[in-house]
Amino acid sequence: MIISTKIQVPYVNTPLVQRQALIQRLHKGIKGKLTLVVAPAGYGKSTLLSEWAKSCETPVAWVSLDARDNDFERFWTYAIASVDQSYPSFGASLPQHLKNIQPDDYDAFLSALLGEFTGLPGHLILVLDDFHTIDLPSINDALAYMLDYLPASVHIVVASRHQPDLPTARLLARGELYKLALDDLRFQAEEGIRFFQTCMELPLPREDAALLVELTEGWVSGLQMAGISMRASSRPSDFIQRFKGRQRDIANYLLEEVFGRQPGQVRSFLMKTSVLNRMNESLCQAVMDLRDCQDQLKRLENKQLFVIPLDEHGEWYRYHHLFADFLQQQLRLNDPEQWEQAHERAAKWFEAHGWIEEAVEHFLAGQQSSEVIRIVENQLPLLLQLNRSVLYRWMTMLPESLIADNPKIEIFYFSVLIVIGQWHLAKSRIMKIQDKLSEEKWQPFAGHVYLAFANFAIIQKDAAQTSAYLEQFDKEMPDGNDYQMMGGNTAQGSDYDHFLSHFNDLQEAEAFLIRWIEAWENKINYPFVGYFFASYSELLYERNLLEEAKSFAERAMERQDMRPYARIMVRAAISLSQVEQAEGRLDKAFEHIENAKSMIDSPDRAVFDLKLEAHLVSSKLARAASGDIGDWARTCGLKPADAVPFYRIPEYIALARVLEHDHQPDQAEFLLDKLFRLTHKENRLRDKIKVLVKWSMMEHRRGNTEAAIEKLSVALQLAEPNGYVRSFADEGAGMAELLTRYLHMRQHRFIRESNPASLLYIKKLLSVLPDTVEGPTAPSVMLTGQQLNILRLIAKGLTNKQIAEQCFVTSETVKTHIKHIYMKLDVNNRFHAIRRAKELRLL
Repeated sequence: MIISTKIQVPYVNTPLVQRQALIQRLHKGIKGKLTLVVAPAGYGKSTLLSEWAKSCETPVAWVSLDARDNDFERFWTYAIASVDQSYPSFGASLPQHLKNIQPDDYDAFLSALLGEFTGLPGHLILVLDDFHTIDLPSINDALAYMLDYLPASVHIVVASRHQPDLPTARLLARGELYKLALDDLRFQAEEGIRFFQTCMELPLPREDAALLVELTEGWVSGLQMAGISMRASSRPSDFIQRFKGRQRDIANYLLEEVFGRQPGQVRSFLMKTSVLNRMNESLCQAVMDLRDCQDQLKRLENKQLFVIPLDEHGEWYRYHHLFADFLQQQLRLNDPEQWEQAHERAAKWFEAHGWIEEAVEHFLAGQQSSEVIRIVENQLPLLLQLNRSVLYRWMTMLPESLIADNPKIEIFYFSVLIVIGQWHLAKSRIMKIQDKLSEEKWQPFAGHVYLAFANFAIIQKDAAQTSAYLEQFDKEMPDGNDYQMMGGNTAQGSDYDHFLSHFNDLQEAEAFLIRWIEAWENKINYPFVGYFFASYSELLYERNLLEEAKSFAERAMERQDMRPYARIMVRAAISLSQVEQAEGRLDKAFEHIENAKSMIDSPDRAVFDLKLEAHLVSSKLARAASGDIGDWARTCGLKPADAVPFYRIPEYIALARVLEHDHQPDQAEFLLDKLFRLTHKENRLRDKIKVLVKWSMMEHRRGNTEAAIEKLSVALQLAEPNGYVRSFADEGAGMAELLTRYLHMRQHRFIRESNPASLLYIKKLLSVLPDTVEGPTAPSVMLTGQQLNILRLIAKGLTNKQIAEQCFVTSETVKTHIKHIYMKLDVNNRFHAIRRAKELRLL
């Protein structure tokens, strides 16, 4: 859940000393890539930047960072959300890139992010405030990488208490860095005088004001704290005298002065509410057990007691970080029980208002581990949809004894380890607890483990072992469990659902799917069977059993218990769309996709939308209805250089087709080659066949007949044993033409293959394809310059030896060229070659 106030430009309601010179310097800095604003706490960095942001004509995306943002996924999620406010739909595919990042492998995400920045229709300023709270090396490395390749239309501003670990020397040498430092932000004497007069409403003599500026060395927060103290003093000059000589500890002195002068009730309010990163009336009432908290917040704001409004309505506030740190230290040291109580009350408020993640954070800060255990036990379905790295961090913060003594929490930890890819650690933990518990205590949790092991067996492409584990799971938990649908409404982990991508033997896959559909289809409120419906529909469609495929997809769509789960619904909708398209009802096919898009209710909606759009694009191209396909390649967020996650292979195949359509054949070929290598390495037969089919069709359209035939031949050899049909048939007339050419060449023995696909299989494929034209068209028989020259010499009646002499090559080389010419023209002698060339106006 995004906290909206973190991505809003901070609201400044108090009178300010106008610093136009600094604002002009910030405007000047956006010509480069990076502006750094570096100074200790309390020098007005955020205030200056918020005022500047309001004066900018360029859209400003703002992120107020804190220590919890030391998480790669969370950091960039907020950055993306902030940009999205200025440019809606920015980075639609980026959240899923984040979810699938492996440790130390951020290239795909960063490439996609840079692609999104490059594709922005206008300029952008991204402000990262309080960057000093970030110490995760991967975030610094990612930002440094971005700065090297950032487009000129994007400028980044980093505000920090210390110099960030970024490539500033390199940027400075290239004139791409602008910097405001401590000396720039210090108040000068005249600014200090105006500050006391305008902001603090203190009519100090000019010399006293100037002296305070000198004593504080222009520290804005120091001047503010001095002003607060002097307003409470009947003799401001006495305060100034006491203040002299305390420069070494000005911060603590002033904070103690300001804090110490407040009434006891106010001090209590300040300390207890300091545990909150943000606060409103209701939350403060819960923490304080008081009723007048809104009035108290307004009084603090009016007194300028370092309370910062986060919105213009005066609903949400936060303390200045310096003041919050001081208050938290006071509460911890002086009353640790109140510290824990404040966190506990805050946690209960957040939990009651549905902010489960914030509730857990406060319970952890307040050492309330048992409450965290309670939330995990009671909110399991909700927690299973949260950020996996957050869940992992929570588990590592809990005492090991509490986890080990609670099998339900151990199972949760086990499942978290699985979704972050720590299979071996997960298995090790579960084996230890199994050894520790008696059979009686272990039994209620055994089903969870069997289900997890079934997922692991799927990845290992072991259908028999998968069934064995599912049998054990079904025996232990006939009504299922929450982990079955873990992430069912998100895209994370969706590759587990695609049984046909894991089980290469479709006969084996069919037996597996039928076995579990029959076992579970009559269970009530059992959405898990939906994955099996969707996969079986896809299998039946591949075999061209259209009515049966439609029936199973409709069963998945009609069941109410499956509708909340986008992963099931999207796959079923695509299956229905494919059937309608195969039967020639294009409008109905596209309608299924649009209906599915309108029904998605998921935090990963953009990911599912992209999956549906990729199918739509592929369908239109297969029917030569290009529409706005070019825009899709630019806006989809996918790039050929991306590291491709398995569940995204169909979208990247679609991207390759669109790139070819957009006259970028080299990029398309690069991507198809990458997809082929990936699917071959991972032994994903179905995906590999689809890649080869698309690749052969691309080569065919480009006139590269030899390459097209070569790739088609491999695809046919792989596909025949499993009876693949639609992967070929969906390519339409172009595939009919290529298969006809291939069949003719096989029949005339122009092709020498080991273990080729049977002619019967090829004829079966042709039987479901549209009729082809007689013979090839000119673009599909494109000859090289040398081949055209040899063809002309053949037409003149020259022998191979004479042609070799004229072309300065050997007779063997001429024979090879003639063989290729025959293959491209689909002939087997010189007479027919000359006649076909004249038909195609090549002679």
